[in-house]
Amino acid sequence: MQQAVVKRTDWVECKTLGKVYLTSMSLAEQGEVQGQALRYYRMDRLGYLLDELNMMKERGLFDGDYDDEVTAIKREVSQLAFDDLPQMRLKIRHDDDELDVEYVRWFMARTVEGQVAAVFSAARNRQPDLTRDDLMNVMKVEPEFFVDAATVIADLTNSLIAKK
Repeated sequence: MQQAVVKRTDWVECKTLGKVYLTSMSLAEQGEVQGQALRYYRMDRLGYLLDELNMMKERGLFDGDYDDEVTAIKREVSQLAFDDLPQMRLKIRHDDDELDVEYVRWFMARTVEGQVAAVFSAARNRQPDLTRDDLMNVMKVEPEFFVDAATVIADLTNSLIAKK
């Protein structure tokens, strides 16, 4: 018996772009978003560690070779993998409950980059002319669109239908 995954489709109204058609995210598309989350985490971690190093240097608490330490930090951050992504606290919008969620889920829910990545991945199959820049412009004038789109994407992705 052969089974194929049927991608479900729904749409969200956007004042700027009109109807934006979204499909469930395939494993490959989810992998792309995960890759973007890892890059985001690496950049965030790099900034944090370099800020700490600079603060230690300014306070006279660092007496090593600065350039060597920066190189070591960059090497350490570049070796971070998916398994190194932390759990994050995510507050649920309708009440005060917080949940521990995977970093990728937090990335898609709480960062501009993650929201754009998720919508772009879910929309590009049906709207190949849609660009990340288009979505960044929507984020500036209509951020509530991404709340609605995230709900639709989650529903579509969590309810993939297997057919014969």
